[in-house]
Amino acid sequence: MSGIMPGCTKCGEKFQLLVANAHIPSSRIRKKNTIYELMSSFKNFNKKFNKQLLLGYLNMDTSASIRLILRLGTGFQQAKVSNSKGSRYNKGTVGRIIDHVYYAGLNSRPNWCTTNRFLDLSDHIPISAQWNLDSFEVPEKKFKINAKKILLAENKFTTNNRFAVLEASNMALDELCLSLLDAVWAQSAQLDAVTAPGESFKTILIWNKHFGDLAKDTTGNSRSAAKWRELLSGDEDYFPECDESIKWPEITKALNDTPNNKASGVERVPSEIWKMVMPEKSPTSDLAKLINIIIKKIYDSGEIPSCMITSIIVPVPKKGDMKDPDNYRGISLVPTIIKLLAKIVATKLIAKEQVSFRNFEECVAQATTLYEIARRRKIKNLQTWICFVDY
Repeated sequence: MSGIMPGCTKCGEKFQLLVANAHIPSSRIRKKNTIYELMSSFKNFNKKFNKQLLLGYLNMDTSASIRLILRLGTGFQQAKVSNSKGSRYNKGTVGRIIDHVYYAGLNSRPNWCTTNRFLDLSDHIPISAQWNLDSFEVPEKKFKINAKKILLAENKFTTNNRFAVLEASNMALDELCLSLLDAVWAQSAQLDAVTAPGESFKTILIWNKHFGDLAKDTTGNSRSAAKWRELLSGDEDYFPECDESIKWPEITKALNDTPNNKASGVERVPSEIWKMVMPEKSPTSDLAKLINIIIKKIYDSGEIPSCMITSIIVPVPKKGDMKDPDNYRGISLVPTIIKLLAKIVATKLIAKEQVSFRNFEECVAQATTLYEIARRRKIKNLQTWICFVDY
């Protein structure tokens, strides 16, 4: 049995909620036929309704019901019962959960999902769940740039008048970088290369608290320029080549070392956009000239534009229980322009004598070199001290 519930959110946005109440019988043949009818129905439902509730007596435990839900292809999530381990009542004992509530297209989990033992339904304990009206609001979709479409019109993109105007302007660094990002998005939209990847239902607040606690600066030294200036005020030699401004070949080399199909930062501009100027031996296109100006301004001034100082933290699973945030490692996604600049700085700083953070320096070769050094010193009766540094 199914029905449509129309409604309106607090913002005045109208919606339609499809509610399907399923009862799957115990008989093997009838059960098979019911599941087949359920799957056929949801093929039609998925085309018409993006907000759906599937609930009722599914006559299967949680793991089996999840396998069934995956076959429906709707993206259902389970409303987990918080006050009971079962929903079947038999001779005074509560058995496993065989009644379920699944939802799709809503912005949040239910406020609560509990069993109600005050209602007598013979051998079943009814399950109820509650959502706020805000859960039915359609979240703002985050658009992204389709780099493959832009590469089909590469010359048209890099020589656009928007970049020529910015390249000839005398804007401040912050305004210039922000205008560059706006121009990239505007030109991408004109080439029909902007897409919406769909809705995301991540538990943002949990990750915000978890990574916020990890990044707390309890001492106040993390962002203290005076503290770090004091700690790094030695008389060690420095790299004089770092005093020189960045040259165009350094930019193209860094672009060449930048892989494709990697996640972008908060600006959501993929590296493939900047890599279109890589074949130019000198900055000739308008986009290449603009990139050259911005990279040099950032490096020479030592100031990061305000629109590029934010990183996105993405949780990457490690081993263990995936429901525990401690079993995830957070990686920072920085804006692709800053990532490009970091590659150039790393090339200036990292000497060939340094093994770590260098490409094609495999662990086996370093272990062999270390063994050979220690062996030769032992032959000469010299002591060898080894310090292992974990980066």
